Amino acid sequence: MDVIQSFNWKGVGFKEEYLSEIEFIYDEENNFYVYDSAWMSSVMSKDEIESYLTSETKYLNTASAFLCYGRGVVLNQDLIKNSEEIVRESFPSSTAFLDSAKIIFHELFYKKFSNGLFLECDAYHVGQLSPFIKNLDDEHAEVIILMTDSAFKKYGVIKDGRELVTPDLREHMCTIPKSQFLKDNSKTETVGI
Repeated sequence: MDVIQSFNWKGVGFKEEYLSEIEFIYDEENNFYVYDSAWMSSVMSKDEIESYLTSETKYLNTASAFLCYGRGVVLNQDLIKNSEEIVRESFPSSTAFLDSAKIIFHELFYKKFSNGLFLECDAYHVGQLSPFIKNLDDEHAEVIILMTDSAFKKYGVIKDGRELVTPDLREHMCTIPKSQFLKDNSKTETVGI
């Protein structure tokens, strides 16, 4: 919260209710790095990049960014519950996918991790949605959303009489002016990861 106030991230759409502690799963200490994201901007000089990569701090109050190779698990149960309610309300005919994803994640990824067993990466990514920007022409870009189905293919979906309807994400996809995308992207890079 100190970093958010120091860098005025509330002014760029930060919402405290979306903040969560993360349990991070990684194999080795050398897969874990701490940098000062205050160096991050849409245009970084060679010196700024070198300062960032050597873990030098830019200001008295650092905006620590933890870069890791591994997997993160959201621990904020209120956030998880609210997200699940939104999915159930938005896609009522696709609840078999949601319930299957929860079982696959908890049984085949999280329980195994908690017991120190091999991590099932497909189970970690079950039902993952990812926005993707597709270049249409010189003036327009299309925002599309992709959902991975590899875990469902590998482990299956609950078959309890509910219809298996893939979530229709088209209403969340749109065409945007390329200038808007470039402007929004530069703001995101300025805020940092």
